[in-house]
Amino acid sequence: MKKNKNLLLFGIIAAIAVVALSVVFFVLGLNGVFKVNEFLLGFMILSAGMGLVFMIYGIVVKGGYETATGYVLVVVGLTLLFVALSIVWYAILFIDLALVLVGVLILLAMKSKYLTVERTDEKEGYKSFYELKAEKDAAEKKREEENPVPEFKRPSDEILGDKKD
Repeated sequence: MKKNKNLLLFGIIAAIAVVALSVVFFVLGLNGVFKVNEFLLGFMILSAGMGLVFMIYGIVVKGGYETATGYVLVVVGLTLLFVALSIVWYAILFIDLALVLVGVLILLAMKSKYLTVERTDEKEGYKSFYELKAEKDAAEKKREEENPVPEFKRPSDEILGDKKD
């Protein structure tokens, strides 16, 4: 528990650092230090940085959702970088589709152990429903034979006599 708490704390600190770095580069872009759009630069650093934080955290804790979210954010950051570099739109689309396919395959590889279906009828000692039901019925019948249910006799006219006066 303490390890996960420290890991989460490091993740939060890294996220704060990414936000601060994004703001610094945005301000530098506003002042003309970089020759790209300052909004694209700031959002690119923010999304790619947060994506890396999520991906690293997800890989360490073996979480699929964190890793997938981080990967999507990294792809968004790279897309913003490609837009800032003025790459043609169809090349960006092709690269993004390839990156999404790679991300799905990475996620499948990470979670392949959990995606494998283990059939119970292939396990040793497997009994079908009908076999289990037959065993249960046989055990119930045996128990009834060993412990018969006592019969309660009703008083009859012979015991009580004829008292119909």
